[in-house]
Amino acid sequence: MGDSGISNVKVDGNVLVFQVYKQRALEYRLVGYPGTDFYAQITLQKSQCAIGDFAGLLFRLQDPNNFLGVLLDCQQNWRILRWNGGKLEWLTDWQANSAIKPLALEANLIGVQALGNTFDIFINDSKIHTFQDDFWSDGKFGVFVGSMQSGNFTATFDDLMIYEYPK
Repeated sequence: MGDSGISNVKVDGNVLVFQVYKQRALEYRLVGYPGTDFYAQITLQKSQCAIGDFAGLLFRLQDPNNFLGVLLDCQQNWRILRWNGGKLEWLTDWQANSAIKPLALEANLIGVQALGNTFDIFINDSKIHTFQDDFWSDGKFGVFVGSMQSGNFTATFDDLMIYEYPK
């Protein structure tokens, strides 16, 4: 919570409001719960949205320089990223999907299921992608916002749920 000099995060009306107020800025916040094999979901809505802005759910988060994430942008596209040793690696290109609702108008439910090194990505309860990644076998969760164009981008997150599968 609070102001980082680039972004501000607060709880307002029982939702997490994440504002990035500098252009070409990437920011995240950590949720301390760890997970190995899990299903996690979060509701995302953007109140201000410009081309190039995006937000999403982070998982297998090791530290500020090592994590995976699924992102949604303002044009109803999704993408998978790996932040590896402080270096951004795109595991997919931006891809459109009819399951994604217009973010400036409607909320979207992002879900990730992790079983070992296999990940299933869900948007609004529709499975849209499966991939494998061997970098990390467990990690924490977080939320991620990129204000690439607007310089004043706000995303709201609600109802984070994490279900751990028994070992």
